[in-house]
Amino acid sequence: IPDSIGNLQAVEDLYLYKNQLSGSIPNSISKLQKLVALKLHDNQLSGSIPASIGNISSLQQLYLFSNHLSGSIPDSIGNLQAVEDLYLYKNQLSGSIPNSISKLQKLVALKLHDNQLSGSIPASIGNISSLQQLYLFSNHLSGSIPDSIGN
Repeated sequence: IPDSIGNLQAVEDLYLYKNQLSGSIPNSISKLQKLVALKLHDNQLSGSIPASIGNISSLQQLYLFSNHLSGSIPDSIGNLQAVEDLYLYKNQLSGSIPNSISKLQKLVALKLHDNQLSGSIPASIGNISSLQQLYLFSNHLSGSIPDSIGN
């Protein structure tokens, strides 16, 4: 994905899924301030999720699943206040689930399964009242399931 993708500043939906795209997600993607849906799933994208992705305040759907993304989920993901669907599954993401995810109060579906995430499940996830789908299976999570999940 070229750095020049950031020049498409009027685009609201960017669907590049089910191709053989490789390389990393450029930081310039954060210039797409009208973006509502970013669907890059089912490709061969690698590298980490750029922290700048958290600057796309209009984003409602972030589909990065079924790629080769690695590294941790950036804390800035919690800045995506409009996001409803956060699909990061089937990658090689590691580290812990950031507590900042609990700031996503419009989140309906959080799918982080089939990664290499570790640590405990943040209790703050239970505070997302809109959450209907929580998929965390096939990771390396430990500890107990927080009581707040049942709230």
